[in-house]
Amino acid sequence: MANAEKTKKSFIEKIKDFFKGIALFFLNMAHELKKVTWPTKKEMINYSLVVFAFMIVMMVVIGVFDVAAGKLVDVIIRF
Repeated sequence: MANAEKTKKSFIEKIKDFFKGIALFFLNMAHELKKVTWPTKKEMINYSLVVFAFMIVMMVVIGVFDVAAGKLVDVIIRF
């Protein structure tokens, strides 16, 4: 019974713990961001070009599939 009384917290204590948890989260996040190795400008340009090229390739692939599916639907409707 005494154990249950110790674990029971007041509303104000719960609010304080909530905000302490939020503060701890942001402190940990700032600490982890200091460990990050950020890419150089040249690396960032290369990564961006790779992503852009991949987007162009996928746009063409999806476009071809879309046109092919449209033609297939036309053939099925006319049949």
